[in-house]
Amino acid sequence: MIRYVRQSLLRAALVCAGVFAPAALAAQENCAPTMTAETSAGAMVQLSISSECHAGSEAVIHHNGMMISVRLDENGSYKMNFPAMTESALFMLEFPDGNVAIASAEVASLSFYDRVALQWQGDAGLELHAYEFGAEFNSEGHVWRQNPRSMDHAALGEGGFIVNLGNGTGDEAYGAEVYTFPSATSRQSGRVSLSVEAVVSEGNCGQTVEASALNAKQDQGLNVRNLTIEIPECDAVGDILVLNNLVEDLIIGSN
Repeated sequence: MIRYVRQSLLRAALVCAGVFAPAALAAQENCAPTMTAETSAGAMVQLSISSECHAGSEAVIHHNGMMISVRLDENGSYKMNFPAMTESALFMLEFPDGNVAIASAEVASLSFYDRVALQWQGDAGLELHAYEFGAEFNSEGHVWRQNPRSMDHAALGEGGFIVNLGNGTGDEAYGAEVYTFPSATSRQSGRVSLSVEAVVSEGNCGQTVEASALNAKQDQGLNVRNLTIEIPECDAVGDILVLNNLVEDLIIGSN
């Protein structure tokens, strides 16, 4: 509140001094970004962002410990489906210049799903993999970025789906992958094995990658775990590091 009061006083002083014309001041006042949140199928929330003054700019979306970098288009708009991590889902949009927007949505259907998120910053080279009920690599039950499925698949109780979040660029950009399984309506029971894979590249080799895993399970609330991953040296570029114990498996009961 103090910051905004000071900004208002400063603008008033500049107008009186003739630095800001009324029209220019009105245009600056209209630069505040807006964001709306609307609940959709699969316990997802559709976020719609608009800010003409930030056309082409990057911003960060905050949601219950998650941070996702997004870049607005040339019209200052951006839309995405965001997997809610809590039933009372609050989202904050933050630009580097300090402008913010807040939106919320009630996502009652989240109680029907188990949800796991893996998030990182920069060129971490990380991937989230789900192997449903003993599925083999590259089979139909292996859900990952090359076989993401859709929320329609989960709505029918046929299996989970995965989404990739974030279109920011550079070492400071935040990204994530989120796997969702319809635990309450699944036609099968058993184990969904989850693993993290790190693709060794020129951008991450020999580095320590900081990441985090978030679990939103039925009736258990949200759990956040910080991860530290040592990436092999650069002579291993092209190799894949498979990490099986960083993310907790899902145990699906019969319905």
